[in-house]
Amino acid sequence: FFQAEDGIRDYKVTGVQTCALPISLGGLGLSAAPGVEAGVLLGENGRFTALLGGNYSGGHAEGRGKDAGAPSGFTWELDVRGFQLDPGVRWRVLPWSEAISPEIGLGPMLSVGEATVTGRADGASFPETSEPWAAIGGWASGGIVGRVGPGMLEGRVAFSLLPMATNLTGSALLPTLTPSVGYRIVR
Repeated sequence: FFQAEDGIRDYKVTGVQTCALPISLGGLGLSAAPGVEAGVLLGENGRFTALLGGNYSGGHAEGRGKDAGAPSGFTWELDVRGFQLDPGVRWRVLPWSEAISPEIGLGPMLSVGEATVTGRADGASFPETSEPWAAIGGWASGGIVGRVGPGMLEGRVAFSLLPMATNLTGSALLPTLTPSVGYRIVR
């Protein structure tokens, strides 16, 4: 399964195959985020779903800086990689009997990973430095689902916000916008 922060659930227990490209609003650039999500229908009318998802994602940034110890300046590259666990709830606005319905979701996220920085100054390389990190943030999503064949076609946009603080990155708030399209297999 491929997806990003969003995807699997519906009547009883379901699966989905989704492909998405998160758009980082915090300077770490674009990256694919493969992941899976499963859920269980809550209630008799098929409108609420409890879900648990997870994905692996990363980002890359680079730049230039100035420092008294490097008169001609320095360059740096930062790579961030991590695993994200996303529990949550989705609400299908219209009952399961309707062929098409808006759907909204909300939940917390737990993310753990590693930040690695490298650099060069005055022709010499800095040693690679890595630091683990863990953070708790949140996500919200909205989209449309429609019955097609034995399952549901979905289009969704999720927004997540994750605070991150390490010695390498300092304190940063990482907002991400994730469009996704997928097909839920309803079982």
